[in-house]
Amino acid sequence: MKPQNFLMLDSYQRNKFLRQKGLFNTALFVERAQPVRHVLEGLMGINSLSSTSRKREVVWARMLFSRYMIDKDWYPSYEYLGTYLGVDRTTVIHYNKASRDLIKFDKEFKEKYNQFLELL
Repeated sequence: MKPQNFLMLDSYQRNKFLRQKGLFNTALFVERAQPVRHVLEGLMGINSLSSTSRKREVVWARMLFSRYMIDKDWYPSYEYLGTYLGVDRTTVIHYNKASRDLIKFDKEFKEKYNQFLELL
């Protein structure tokens, strides 16, 4: 791809291209992820997003984190996002789909999601 064509892509297409070529900046991901992680850990009252706990607060925090990072297109790959959270890539895909449904149908989850977005 020519540089001028790359510059004409929107951010989603640029990141997709970089992920396919293995050139996505993982240091930038960590820089963006840390503040989001700290906000979620404080909001949900948990010690760590990457704990292996299956408590609702921890699972919801991981769902919100993965949803936010995917919506912002701030992730190198599902595998990397899963590694960061301590889960499998298929779990990240499940979190993304499940959080979409929970935002629509679960009042408590939607309140947490809105509080989370306000804090960022």
